[in-house]
Amino acid sequence: MLHQAILLLSALALLQVDASNLMAAAPKRVVMNEPLYMDGVSSITAIQAPSGATMVYYQAADTSIHELSGTGSPVTGGQYTDSLILAAGQARNNTPLAAATWTTDFSEIRLYYTSNSDGYCSGATHLRELVGSSGGSWSTGGLDALGYCTAPSSQPLYVTLPGDWKSDGLRVGFSCESGPLCEALWQDSKGWAWAEY
Repeated sequence: MLHQAILLLSALALLQVDASNLMAAAPKRVVMNEPLYMDGVSSITAIQAPSGATMVYYQAADTSIHELSGTGSPVTGGQYTDSLILAAGQARNNTPLAAATWTTDFSEIRLYYTSNSDGYCSGATHLRELVGSSGGSWSTGGLDALGYCTAPSSQPLYVTLPGDWKSDGLRVGFSCESGPLCEALWQDSKGWAWAEY
């Protein structure tokens, strides 16, 4: 009995060390049959692979953006990990979100959102792109530097990805600063361009 208690205490000590390292690197929380309360969540979007692997992106009340990653529905016992992918204060409060991937293993993910006015957009919000992979690192996408400005407090945002996306292009729709619906188009051979509808 004493031997089992020592093993249990040793295992708990290891879990504490692992948990502290995890929190220092990137805050993560495993969601296992417990409610994930969405109080204050302003926007949510998701992508799913044919295997059932699912990524859900949401903005928390503090304006940070999180990724829930797992396989299967929570209804059937799917377990999800919650990871912080964008710190608070970088996205506009109540930003719309849109996500896309063209890989079945989520090795290439694009997440679109808006940030507050910055050097690109005077009084408007800025269309932003995060490039990442499930459980991996995230970085700023090439769209950021182009300064596409969106109407303040606008909610329209979508992304489409046709079967032959390298030639047909990845399309990101948003409300332009002046109000009309606009679309940015990324083509493999040409890069980004945009136009009003």
